[in-house]
Amino acid sequence: MGRRIAIIAYEFPVVSETFIVDHVVGIARRGWSPVLICDALHRDGVAAAEARCGLSLETYRPAPLRGAPHRTPARLAWLAAAAARSPRLLSTRHGRAALVRAGGLVDVLREARADVVHAHFGPNGVAAALALGGRTPLVVDFHGFDLTAFPRAAGWGLYRETLRGAALVVHSEFAAKAVATGLGVPVQRVTLGADPDLFHGGVRGERWSAPLRLLVVGRLVPEKGQAIAIRALDLLRRGSSPMDARLCIVGGGPQREKLERLVRELRLEGAVEFTGPQPHAAVADEMASADALLIPSIVGPDGEREAFGRVAVEGLAAGLPVVASAVGGLPEVVGEAGYLFTPGDPEALARCVRDVLAQQTPERCAATSRTRATAFSLERMWDEYEAVTSRAAHG
Repeated sequence: MGRRIAIIAYEFPVVSETFIVDHVVGIARRGWSPVLICDALHRDGVAAAEARCGLSLETYRPAPLRGAPHRTPARLAWLAAAAARSPRLLSTRHGRAALVRAGGLVDVLREARADVVHAHFGPNGVAAALALGGRTPLVVDFHGFDLTAFPRAAGWGLYRETLRGAALVVHSEFAAKAVATGLGVPVQRVTLGADPDLFHGGVRGERWSAPLRLLVVGRLVPEKGQAIAIRALDLLRRGSSPMDARLCIVGGGPQREKLERLVRELRLEGAVEFTGPQPHAAVADEMASADALLIPSIVGPDGEREAFGRVAVEGLAAGLPVVASAVGGLPEVVGEAGYLFTPGDPEALARCVRDVLAQQTPERCAATSRTRATAFSLERMWDEYEAVTSRAAHG
């Protein structure tokens, strides 16, 4: 049996998708030769992944969705034949986009000579399935928008038509139910892990810091709920028992200007810090100096929600109390070690933070969180990914 695996992603690496980097590293350490197929490849990040893998990574870029490669006679003939095999693809915008993307993958997948293809995110899986035509085993890995927002916009029919022969991977019971219900087929679970050498947080004391250091990590998009955390901070800092608290927001995205405006409106300029997107090691440093991790996620305007919430696992590994909204897969990830509040309610978040401070010490929270984090190890994640890959390779 060969040991070449083509891993398809939109971009590599991305600071908000470190699970893909860890997948590449882990599958290499389990004896497979990863081949990266991405629209955008960042050489410094690829070099860092190579250093962790201990080998050089083959990389390919598919033909762009628009451009000359799709206008050659051979490519036009391929697109016509693929459309004839799946005529319903032409009836929706998402189907047509998948078909064109598949045309861009045909040549690179042939050149990659993979024994297994692993597509991160459902739409990439659709394109890969069309490009492969059943010739190579395919694993499709669902992460969030692809099982919440995408089916809401495109329906489940596109997945059902193209992914019948693929192995489907999810990372939480919430995601498993969504995909199994939408597609009517069983799925496989891989438990995402955190690196204990990176996220350890050091020694936690018996007294909370003054000022209290609250942390939010995530893309600055509506579904991550940073505005809820900002309003909760305002409530904590005023009222009958004001608290000296600060909030650090790590991440970049289109909502930054709106969030900064909210900070000014609430006169919290000296209490809220925006760091922008940070590398993984810098996020670990922020967690080491924080007192609590807030995950105020909500259901986004397009239906997107947290399917797992890997940052919660990293916070647990760092010994932080994780205060998370009860949305998507977050409740099952944090378990009894976490503190849940009603999504979208800053007053509930503020109450939850006060309850943690009144009932726990940093040291006790650290012990509880780290115990929970042992269920989410990188070694377990790598073993489960290798098992999925081997099963796919054996048909």
